[in-house]
Amino acid sequence: MGEFLKLRWIRINFIFVRMNTKLTLSVDQDLIQQAKEYAKSKGTSISKMVEEYFLVVTSEKNSATKPYSDSPVDKLLGIVNEPDLDYDQIRFEALKKKYNL
Repeated sequence: MGEFLKLRWIRINFIFVRMNTKLTLSVDQDLIQQAKEYAKSKGTSISKMVEEYFLVVTSEKNSATKPYSDSPVDKLLGIVNEPDLDYDQIRFEALKKKYNL
């Protein structure tokens, strides 16, 4: 009966893992090849590149509601009002150049 009363301690470790979800995209075949080469040259994957892009896009949306900082660059933001400039197109072209697309 003495053995019955012995308690055993069990150590349980919990590991929380962030699960990734698969996403299917339709992209031009030549662009995929270029993206693969770029990712390889940077030591990353296309999935990681897309994930980082999504983080940038979603943080930009959220940052629109945040007040600007007092940095000199932020103070210049919006100082020039050119109605003919398409900022989205300029940003798109800069990203294409940055990522050699």
